[in-house]
Amino acid sequence: MKEFEIVAAGGSVYEHIGVADIQLPVWSMIFGVESVDLVFDVTPGTEAVPVIDRAIARINSGDPTIRAAVHPQDRLGLRGKRQALEAMRRTLVDFPDATISGVVEDEPS
Repeated sequence: MKEFEIVAAGGSVYEHIGVADIQLPVWSMIFGVESVDLVFDVTPGTEAVPVIDRAIARINSGDPTIRAAVHPQDRLGLRGKRQALEAMRRTLVDFPDATISGVVEDEPS
């Protein structure tokens, strides 16, 4: 399992959005990259929000190739991914010092 990780409020706010291996291809398509692994790397929210906005627009476009990339066992589908992107965007906007990384390996507690 990998995840997007948002850190804000001087490190007192952490938000993790999980990404299963079967979801990696569709996330790459949503972000318009060959591999989603390096989309964000401690990227400030002000730089990340436009990237997220473009990703949401790709989902909203109804592109059939993106829809076809959703793995049959991915119960969240595109709706769940759009909701995750919207939540990430909200956090990045709400906290001026927020940064986002991901997708990074989920470290077990």
